[in-house]
Amino acid sequence: MFVGNNIQLTPIQRSFLPAITKWIYDPNIFLNTFFRDPFPLTLEQLEEWFQNLGRDPNSRVFALQTLKDNHFIGEVALREIDWKNRSAQYAILIGESEYRGKGYGIETTKLVLEYAFSELALHRIEARVLDDNYRAARCFENSNFRKEGTLYESVWRKSKWYNIIVYSILASQWNKGIELQASV
Repeated sequence: MFVGNNIQLTPIQRSFLPAITKWIYDPNIFLNTFFRDPFPLTLEQLEEWFQNLGRDPNSRVFALQTLKDNHFIGEVALREIDWKNRSAQYAILIGESEYRGKGYGIETTKLVLEYAFSELALHRIEARVLDDNYRAARCFENSNFRKEGTLYESVWRKSKWYNIIVYSILASQWNKGIELQASV
């Protein structure tokens, strides 16, 4: 579907559900990515989520697969797409730990931004990250997102409050980043 140098974005397959289930319940992933209560999901609920993936007109969810071996390593989404104001929420999860910190997140983010701004004609993409999730923050900053602000003490984790850092990128900033890369 969307292909980079090392990663491709493809539809989520039913065969990916066991890996997604594993990631949902991995405390290292949960504590850094999910801002909601870790309410257990039944297999039926996961199946319902899978069935509804393509039905929400305000959401686009993709699997991340390596080009080298088609290994499913994560998922990425544009959620809460506001078609009138041409904006969306961005979320990325590299579920397989051995693939973190190797540039897959940045490559994926650039592919999704190209899709969001060129194909969907969106104007603004927002991403939120817990203030101690340095890898995610670095990914957004290296993808030309700008830090917009802080939602102080908005998430309760590990017996303490955490801030959420809000990042955003506009289509004009993304286009400028493309021009800068092309001229180097």
